Amino acid sequence: MWDGKKAYTVEDYRALQDTPPEPFKEDLRNLCRTAFGPDWTDKHPGQAAIDKLRSYDVLPEVFIAMYEVIGGEEQMHKLGFLPAKETELAGNGLVYCRQKKQSFAFRSESTEMMPSNWAPHAGIRVGQKSPYFPDIEWQRWCDWLVGGRPHTLPTLLLRQIGEALDNMMPNCVWAQTPVKKDGKLSRYETMARRFGCSTLESIMPCNWEFACNPERGLLLRSCDYERAKILLYSRDPAQLEALSDICPIQWRRRDDRKILDPAKFIQSPAPVTFAEKLEVMSRALLGKRSMALSAEEVSKAEARLGIQFPEALRQFYLHFGKGGKLFTTDALNDILTFRQMDPEDDAFGEDFEEGMVQDSLLLAVENQGVWTMYLDLNTGEPWLDWGEGREDCWGLDLEGALLHLLAMNATGFLSRGGDCDMEDTPENRELMGHYFHFLVEGKMAVFADPDKGLVGCRQNESQIVIMAHGEKGLNQLEENADIQVSCF
Repeated sequence: MWDGKKAYTVEDYRALQDTPPEPFKEDLRNLCRTAFGPDWTDKHPGQAAIDKLRSYDVLPEVFIAMYEVIGGEEQMHKLGFLPAKETELAGNGLVYCRQKKQSFAFRSESTEMMPSNWAPHAGIRVGQKSPYFPDIEWQRWCDWLVGGRPHTLPTLLLRQIGEALDNMMPNCVWAQTPVKKDGKLSRYETMARRFGCSTLESIMPCNWEFACNPERGLLLRSCDYERAKILLYSRDPAQLEALSDICPIQWRRRDDRKILDPAKFIQSPAPVTFAEKLEVMSRALLGKRSMALSAEEVSKAEARLGIQFPEALRQFYLHFGKGGKLFTTDALNDILTFRQMDPEDDAFGEDFEEGMVQDSLLLAVENQGVWTMYLDLNTGEPWLDWGEGREDCWGLDLEGALLHLLAMNATGFLSRGGDCDMEDTPENRELMGHYFHFLVEGKMAVFADPDKGLVGCRQNESQIVIMAHGEKGLNQLEENADIQVSCF
């Protein structure tokens, strides 16, 4: 720790990263033998590739050791790990893995790039393209830091590799069983022994851990000690069937097909009318609270503005007209309430007045002013202005646009959840339909589960976002449907 006098050096940084590579290499081999078969051997990429990595003098030996073991493995390349010749520098990080919408970089901070009173640190940085600004490569960063936190670089790399490998294994079960320490053994060691697996020697224990048995092709992943959640993967379904002698198991995936329990499907009746869909959103977003306005208050607003709202907009304000945080940039975008529909309003008056000149009503403004949404009072249809005049409103009618506004704002209004990689395919739409009511169909889909307090929408062809007040509903979704949501 800095004492106010010491200036950190590159040697301090390297000391932080110095970890013996051999235990890490053996752990990595065991993970690969578990996934690819017990006869799997190192896939060295060639000395030229290793020399290229060594030319980046910030890379520690453990990182280079990873490439010495799996750098030439084509199956790892398919999982997103780049061959050495395709790695690239991005700022002060080396991008070494790309998985769908995410990029992973080994990050370092040298003494030339930071004040001397800051300790050097390094780790894995996760970058994600923004669905709203796809041309920006690193729109959101999330660090898995080494230094000041109880995670070593081998721990982080083995976790990432383990997660990639478990996604490719064709069979998976949940095992829910208490994990208590056995004598002098840790919970991690106790758990591994119970299922006939070996621990990874070079990791530091935390609440997500991998263990494996290469001969049986059995990969174990602990997800949460508190809820006794253990995932087990295998190439051979018979290895997982045998686990039922140890504890109850629930199949999540068999021969690469998801196994679903109809008893876990959404039970509430599907909404039909727009008012019913708004009620589903209200229950999912607010629970027992209400942001509803009375019909009298809506009528007063119509009289003041000298217009008559389309029935869809009237229903929208009858359910959510009080606004609150849900309608502000604290959530995501500004959705206007009646109080803001005023040419004298400091924030929206100019846009509101412009809309009225064009026979349109201002409905919402993107949080950075990128787009503005209006309602054409002559046609009853919404439209967007991206700064160059009237454009189509995402292909949605007024009902769909209003529901999508609510779903987008749920990303800030609700406290848990995040992105989920999910292609827009008939199979995935069917899967989602088992656990959500679809309120808007198509490429701008909106869906919700009012009973579990979940709200989601599609962001693009390969990604959705799902939000909730708490983690319980998200955990149930992961257990029941194997839908894994990242956390903001």
